[in-house]
Amino acid sequence: MNVFISGRFSSCEKDIFYEMLGKGIIFDDEPAGTNEVSCTKVALMTSWKQFYPGLARMPDLEMVQCFFAGADRLDFEKIPKNITVTTASGAMASSVAEHAFSLLLHLCRNLELQGSRMREGEFEQLDPLNRELFGKTIGIVGYGSIGRAIGSMAKAFGMQILAINISGHSDADKTYTLEGLDMLLRESDYVVLCIPLNNKTRGIIDKKKLEGMKENAILVNVSRGGVINEKDLYLHLSSHPSFKAGLDVWWHYPKNKEKWSQAYPFERLENVAMTPHNAALVTGWRERTIRFCCKNILNYVNKGKIENVVRREDYLM
Repeated sequence: MNVFISGRFSSCEKDIFYEMLGKGIIFDDEPAGTNEVSCTKVALMTSWKQFYPGLARMPDLEMVQCFFAGADRLDFEKIPKNITVTTASGAMASSVAEHAFSLLLHLCRNLELQGSRMREGEFEQLDPLNRELFGKTIGIVGYGSIGRAIGSMAKAFGMQILAINISGHSDADKTYTLEGLDMLLRESDYVVLCIPLNNKTRGIIDKKKLEGMKENAILVNVSRGGVINEKDLYLHLSSHPSFKAGLDVWWHYPKNKEKWSQAYPFERLENVAMTPHNAALVTGWRERTIRFCCKNILNYVNKGKIENVVRREDYLM
């Protein structure tokens, strides 16, 4: 079965595709016969912008493996129902989990404040006191591959784990469906969001949800900016200085060489730790993602278990 690969890959990266998928690979930056492309039943897409032009070229397409983690930018009204769409969510689960804990520890240990003070010659040990993870409760909203990796690390820190997933069952200490979000937020000292952005989760963390959290809670977001109401979070952080947020994902992204900015000046708040949506981007991330995608494609071809099949109903309006 031919596999169409859309995107630019180095010769070394192409070798991984050949190693795992064998012959029958069609790269869109290499010459290929029109008939070969049009008969393709499986494709890998690296860009959501190229998704729809790719569909038009392959009328027999059955399965699309996305090279990216989220499906929130895809328009499922334009995607035929017979096409199975999967994402690369979880390919870099360990890296994203480490990043989530980096943000959490950064805020618990007041690293930015203490570092800036010491650069000014101050040596203050008691104000403010640091917070620890041991014995605390962490709420993980979205207990998939990334959420489970976060949970595994949380266990090593001696934390109680509350989780939210679709089934309401997991290896966490307590597991809820999304209907139990209020309970999880109320009981957690720290909350990590790693849930997909879709019609059910867009803006799910709003003013009411934030007010239901502990006064000194820490909220970490490594999913998508849109799962939080931007204005509500900014106002809550502004009026609750003991509440903190670690944000790797955002509501507005710069285009071309624009300066990064949001609708609200989060960068002016001292109770926010910020990173530029790079939780997954460590050395070797492309190679690992290629292998993850190839394994999923092979599972589809061999009728094995497919990871990250997108539920169309979660994205259709």
